[in-house]
Amino acid sequence: MSQLFENPMIFLIGVVALLFAAGCAGAWFNSSQSSVLGETSESLKTIEGAVLGLLALLLGFSFAMSVNRYDLRKQLEVDEANAIGTTWLRAGALLEPARSLEQQILKEYVLVRLEFFSAGTDRAKPRCCGCATEKNVGGGKRRSRSASGSYYGPVSFYAERFH
Repeated sequence: MSQLFENPMIFLIGVVALLFAAGCAGAWFNSSQSSVLGETSESLKTIEGAVLGLLALLLGFSFAMSVNRYDLRKQLEVDEANAIGTTWLRAGALLEPARSLEQQILKEYVLVRLEFFSAGTDRAKPRCCGCATEKNVGGGKRRSRSASGSYYGPVSFYAERFH
């Protein structure tokens, strides 16, 4: 049952089948009850118009919300790309031992972000490399950094130098 809601294609096929079955059931009910209700019932046409109006409102609000979320996501991606570019330029202003280390950290960060987004909702792919394992990135091996590890190397370099 949980696979039904996790896979969008299975969910789509299920919803379309359910709507088709509901339409067939409604057509059968209408044909079996036509002699009781009469051929032109005004109350049914009023209810049908109201239901279709509510469906149009629901559809309009759904699309408006999805467009806003899409625009927000697009803007956040642009902001993150600008922040990475700014950080790259600021890392270029550092002295040489820290400059190459910071730029290597940024390269690794970009690769991890690309890996994260390419994984999407696939649970078989790794979502990120937040653990302290070795991973082959860019043809060379690297070790993920932790808060107590060498991640703060450039900060401690400048703290020792200018303090």
